[in-house]
Amino acid sequence: MNIAAIKCSAGLNLGNNFINAGGKAVLRKLFPDANREYFEFYDSCLPQWNSTDILTPHTIDHIRNTHDVIYVFAGSAGGKAMFDSFFEPLNEIGVPFVPIGIGCDGGYEEEDVVYINRINSLSNCAKLVTRDPKTYEFIENKENVMSGVDLAFFAKHHYGNVKQNSDYRYAVINYEPHGILDLDEAFKLKNQIYNAFDKVYFIENTVAPSRKDIPDYIQIGYDKDLWRFYANASLVVTTRIHSCVCSISNEVDFIYLGNHDVGGKKGRNTLFNSFGITLQYNELYNSAEYQEQINTVKDKYLTQLKGFLNE
Repeated sequence: MNIAAIKCSAGLNLGNNFINAGGKAVLRKLFPDANREYFEFYDSCLPQWNSTDILTPHTIDHIRNTHDVIYVFAGSAGGKAMFDSFFEPLNEIGVPFVPIGIGCDGGYEEEDVVYINRINSLSNCAKLVTRDPKTYEFIENKENVMSGVDLAFFAKHHYGNVKQNSDYRYAVINYEPHGILDLDEAFKLKNQIYNAFDKVYFIENTVAPSRKDIPDYIQIGYDKDLWRFYANASLVVTTRIHSCVCSISNEVDFIYLGNHDVGGKKGRNTLFNSFGITLQYNELYNSAEYQEQINTVKDKYLTQLKGFLNE
């Protein structure tokens, strides 16, 4: 079998590459004997750009002529922008495709429900695997749909053990320009926790740094380095869901400050629902306590997913 896997955009945020890393690990586990080729759709197909190409016509011909199925490492792709700009053109390639690890976009509002169902109804959408139970709940025709797990939880299987041998203790505060946590709030947090660690870093996970004047600021432009940086911290304080995924995967304690979507009811935090974990605002999570239940759910998911995809 020849598999084309279309990765989600690392250019939009590096956390997407945690999804891509996990997706590679999952496909390798499920289809060890298949030929797997990876592509990344162009950011410039999205509405804020003038181009509408998701891939070059040359690449599309290659996929059409060579591959039996397309797996889409999806993330927060179940919304209007990705339906119009990506999934409709993908459907026109004519090769059966399977979004895997897909969640609603944004806040899991009414419009997102409409578009996740439209994706599922496309003529070449052979099957669909959600990344959380809430997205699965929103889908009307569940005949070829499975409730699954966010692919980033499998990223550790791709990156390997990145833990380093050191007694040095550092904390990480995730900084985003124009994000939920502004710089003044970030500095207040740093002052609150500073004495408990050898150092407290601000980290920005982009390919281009936005600031040059912040003390103890680290800009990381590559996903494995970002994963390693979080994985070796003693505490991560973040507004980003995939920073939490990296932390819990590597037994690093974390505090989630995404106060726009806590409580497991809507938004990206619902991907933790698959593990029976409800993210709450400003709560300290001792990651070591959750390892057994996370591993149990992941093992069960892979077994079920293999059966589902081979039906």
